[in-house]
Amino acid sequence: MFIKNKIKKIAFCNYFKNPDIVFLFLFLCISLMILCFFRDFNKSSDKGKHYFDNSHNAPSDYPHFVKDGILDYNISGYFPGHNTFIKMYFYFTYQSNLFVLIIYALFFTKVRQKKWYQYLIFMCLISILMTGFIYHIIIDKFKHFTKFDWELKYIISHLQHTIIPLTYLYFYFFVNTFAIPYKKIWVGYLHALFYMVILSSIAYLKMIPYYSEFKLDQPIITNKDDVKRDPFRLFPYVFFSPFCDDPTKELPKKSHRFVFKGYAPVFKLFFILFCFISLMMYFLLWSKKKMVFRKTKKL
Repeated sequence: MFIKNKIKKIAFCNYFKNPDIVFLFLFLCISLMILCFFRDFNKSSDKGKHYFDNSHNAPSDYPHFVKDGILDYNISGYFPGHNTFIKMYFYFTYQSNLFVLIIYALFFTKVRQKKWYQYLIFMCLISILMTGFIYHIIIDKFKHFTKFDWELKYIISHLQHTIIPLTYLYFYFFVNTFAIPYKKIWVGYLHALFYMVILSSIAYLKMIPYYSEFKLDQPIITNKDDVKRDPFRLFPYVFFSPFCDDPTKELPKKSHRFVFKGYAPVFKLFFILFCFISLMMYFLLWSKKKMVFRKTKKL
């Protein structure tokens, strides 16, 4: 009995294997960040902006008002400080990919023997998988899988939303050999929850001065002065906002006409995401525990 418990203790403490694989994954993440930096640095320089300039209230950052509430984003870009450092913390995609890089880097330190590191691994798993699922299903609508392009932005996007999530999934199941308890499964919500609540709350507070002016199914921007209400200035993703593209208008690429829909669709989407994430977390943890049990049983 003593020997059996000793073997289990050794198996429990030896959380990881295959450091060469993790180093390869870490190198991939670092390469991705370098690619993103050089692409954004060059584009920001071409537009006469400094990469580390995080101010996004200058007139040059606003989209061009065309007419009838239509905004043209071909010059300014879709989010504050387009192609500057601000997107590293404004977009969940960049946060989750940076999170993965940190997890891989910590793997080569003594931190990997800490229990809290295991919870970070699981939290990061949910974040990076959400990044892939939400982008491909909600934002891109599977276009990346039906059309291939060798442009740098396409390659970076596939790395962020497809390759990195898949490699991290491999890391979780085949390198990490520890599964957190079911009663701690809630840690998987933390990153996404804080991100959605904090950024949505900040955006809502910014809208308070003119929120009462919005009318259901009516355009939110009617003149040049209203351009400051641009949803991409306020929300990292438009589906977080009470606005949506006008379905009655067919517009050119990177042109949008936003109408007010209220927060009911947002809460509905959040509820669907909550249910999906909950099922995904339980399935992933159940699968991992099953793998750990089989390996422990063989010992």
